[in-house]
Amino acid sequence: LRFFRIDGKENSKVTGIYLDSFPIYSASFLGKTGNNTSKVVVSSRRNFYYLYDSVAGKLEKVNRIHGRNERSLEIHCTSSDGKYIAFIGNDGYILVVDTISRQLIAAPKLNGSVRSLEFSADSSSIYASGSDGDIYKFETRSWKCVERFSNFDGTVTQSLSASSRFLAVGAKSGVVN
Repeated sequence: LRFFRIDGKENSKVTGIYLDSFPIYSASFLGKTGNNTSKVVVSSRRNFYYLYDSVAGKLEKVNRIHGRNERSLEIHCTSSDGKYIAFIGNDGYILVVDTISRQLIAAPKLNGSVRSLEFSADSSSIYASGSDGDIYKFETRSWKCVERFSNFDGTVTQSLSASSRFLAVGAKSGVVN
């Protein structure tokens, strides 16, 4: 895991750490505001994940999500307010973990397997794309599905990205709607 200072000229490396026997599949800053901006969630094809505090240089291993038997937590996303980490679980489940307690607080379910996750810009909802070709929107207050719609061109969604106004939907065909 490497950190760079982006200045547009040199983009020099600030620091880096090596995680033994842990090939990184996903890494993201824990929130975009508040005290969590120095923390990074790092996940792999393992049943545990790491939280790295880049200011303190402290690495914390978070063992499996209690109550679940996932063998892999390789894909995750974090809410912009730093409250939640969502992992793709087995059998269409989204595993939502509280960042303070490190405990599972919700497990909303899709009809198919989960392909991609993305929190809304204000962290009020999470979008998930499924193998059934649909996109689901869950509110973070109740974790209930409030909207479900199909990708515009009908193909399976590969990735999602949300801003304050738009949801970009990347299809396996290469088209972004």
